[in-house]
Amino acid sequence: TGFPASSCFRILKELVELNYLTFDEETRKYYVSLKLAGIGSSVTRENNIVKLLHPYLEKLREESNKTCNIGIMNKESGMFLDVLYSHSNTIKLLSQVGAPFPLHCTAMGKVLLAYCSPQKRERILSGELKPLTDRSIVERRLLENQLKQVIVDGYAAEHEESTRGIHCFAAPIFDYKGTNIAAVSMACPYFEFETPGEQERLISLVRSYGMKMSEVLGFQKN
Repeated sequence: TGFPASSCFRILKELVELNYLTFDEETRKYYVSLKLAGIGSSVTRENNIVKLLHPYLEKLREESNKTCNIGIMNKESGMFLDVLYSHSNTIKLLSQVGAPFPLHCTAMGKVLLAYCSPQKRERILSGELKPLTDRSIVERRLLENQLKQVIVDGYAAEHEESTRGIHCFAAPIFDYKGTNIAAVSMACPYFEFETPGEQERLISLVRSYGMKMSEVLGFQKN
């Protein structure tokens, strides 16, 4: 590496303390721990998901002509896993691959919250729910009612809660075990959303593609 031996020793020692490496006293060698291997497998899993689902995200963008995203839960927030911008939108959204997004005031975030474990949902909802616009829902009771409705309807909606002038719909993506591992969404500026019948069309599309993506991952609907 070109680093001084003393610097390498300090780095290795810290990685051992953080459980990313293990040190064998007999051989005097360092080994990768299961914790670090777990991170690697997580990255590999997410890359595989993107490869499998990206073609469907492209089709969704072509059919909807909206900005389309796939997001996952990443600790206490969401994270964009794949983003395709609309060909025609003049409004540039701030979504980009790897960027975080709040869970309580985005359509994808509401989907991920609705299907996550009760313990994790409780931990997130009991924290501070910061408003991003004057339409952000930060009252826990109202948000919990929305999350229950997400399960019933099979999709979540956001109307200018995270970005003024932007509406968004999202649907869950399930894996072969029936676990919600991601969400797919479509976002558009308000003037497109107000076209008669557009809301119904977008909801139908995002639910349909959420199911198609789930089936690619081995999900079978009962």
